[in-house]
Amino acid sequence: MQELSIEIFQSRMENIEFMKRCGVRAESVGYGFGKSRMPLASNENHVGSMYLGALSVLAEAGAAMCGSTIIDDQRHFPIVRSMHLNFLKPAYTDVFAEYQLSDDTIARLLAQLESEGRSEYTAEFDMLDESGLIVATVISTITLLTRRDQVT
Repeated sequence: MQELSIEIFQSRMENIEFMKRCGVRAESVGYGFGKSRMPLASNENHVGSMYLGALSVLAEAGAAMCGSTIIDDQRHFPIVRSMHLNFLKPAYTDVFAEYQLSDDTIARLLAQLESEGRSEYTAEFDMLDESGLIVATVISTITLLTRRDQVT
């Protein structure tokens, strides 16, 4: 597996043109962990708060990023199977999303991925503004899949 770095994950996100346009940023990465940021700038709606579509992109990044840290991206990839967002308050600053997979979950995911070619986890987390106020909650199911050309 390749080295974990913010630069690698930022590059992965920017390979998705839509994410690049929104300006989502990798803030911190570790094995089974990811933290990302969505800037308010260029993502404001008609009343000056963050556009809900931008928060949705951040929720996707926050949920899938931690799964990306445990897999070889040449052999496997994460994809969102379902996502529920509960928008609680308008966000008038940049917003952050982070999630950490437990060691037991990582072990289960990797074993299933190798034996079955797929595995799933549910990420539940809060999205916070710069002051630490919860602006949204997320429940997302992420599927880790083996690339078709890697199936043996």
